[in-house]
Amino acid sequence: MKNPGFTLIEVIVYIGLFSMLMSGALITVFTMLSSIQENRNEITLYREAQFINNKLSWVLTGASDVSFESSSMLEIERKDLESDSPLKFSIADGQFFLQRGTNPVVLLTRKDFYVSNIEITMRNFPNLNSTELIIKYSLNGVPFKIRTFI
Repeated sequence: MKNPGFTLIEVIVYIGLFSMLMSGALITVFTMLSSIQENRNEITLYREAQFINNKLSWVLTGASDVSFESSSMLEIERKDLESDSPLKFSIADGQFFLQRGTNPVVLLTRKDFYVSNIEITMRNFPNLNSTELIIKYSLNGVPFKIRTFI
């Protein structure tokens, strides 16, 4: 009578094959989890930049006067917000701040984001009676730009 079980060699081969399949599956799962976290971080970064751009666009819409002393302070006058004018954007310690008139300064960026490389450019177009304003900045090292006419 023949024994219906597996030989030791067969068991070792099956364990080896199973180990290779499981290690491949684990590597795939950990790679997917890692890329999901990287995508979440990138989405959060772009949402933060979109919030900053939307706030800058809102402030610049209807601006009657824009001035900047340095790349760390942008002052905007709006006639429709006389009680809150001027609106002051400032950069300090890698963060964007907004002050409306004499109200307290409000932080616009989250603490885990760092704003750097601010560049503000203004070009006048007298024949069009408008001024182009370009604000470039980096958020956690990723460059962003907002361009508007006032």
